[in-house]
Amino acid sequence: MLTVLQFQLTASRESAFVYSVTAAAVVHEVAHACSRNELTNCTCVTNHTERSQKDFDWGGCSDNIAFGLRFAELFVDSVEHETDPRAKMNLHNNLAGRRVSETM
Repeated sequence: MLTVLQFQLTASRESAFVYSVTAAAVVHEVAHACSRNELTNCTCVTNHTERSQKDFDWGGCSDNIAFGLRFAELFVDSVEHETDPRAKMNLHNNLAGRRVSETM
């Protein structure tokens, strides 16, 4: 069984997946916490221009994906240094996770 440190030092498809899923999870949770008004530095998104049905008006608070993306980039990428090839790979995988979150 791999320890956490061994897993972080092993370059594999599995570790790449973990890095990208972790970045996506941070985006999702921070954006959702904004909509629940649990964070002081962000607000929910209330400008809804699209309507799914003819007589439907959105009255709720949507997730602040933009804030989640910025926070995840600062938080998740903060431990990586671009001079290390492994760190460059991790930054790439973090970016992939954030991009997936951006399209949802």
